[in-house]
Amino acid sequence: MCFRKKRKLTTKSESLVKKGDTYFIDDIKLSLDELRNGTVISWASDDTDFEIIFPNDRRPVRAGGFFNRNSKKSRGRKVYWKLDRMFANIIENELKKGVNEVKLYYAIYCNENKSMAEGNSFPKMIIK
Repeated sequence: MCFRKKRKLTTKSESLVKKGDTYFIDDIKLSLDELRNGTVISWASDDTDFEIIFPNDRRPVRAGGFFNRNSKKSRGRKVYWKLDRMFANIIENELKKGVNEVKLYYAIYCNENKSMAEGNSFPKMIIK
């Protein structure tokens, strides 16, 4: 009998923080090793439902074998996204081309104030 050793997934958590009428989010920073071993990104908010939206050309999740899903709505004010091995391979290939880091910009739409969350610019995931 052959048993595979289960890898422990890395979990990165970010919270939407409300300041005045605006929601803010920090950048997510990942290493390539964390991505290779499996990473779950979680976003949460105490007081608004929200939706995470990635541009069509930079979707970090796939459904049914294709990168065909570019947004996810919160349930219970939380969103979880597991970044898969295929995504890690794509990022690894980009890093081999000589870039120092890959930045994946995304947006967060907040239902309460019907506007987008703000980060340093657009929120982003940085992979080195």
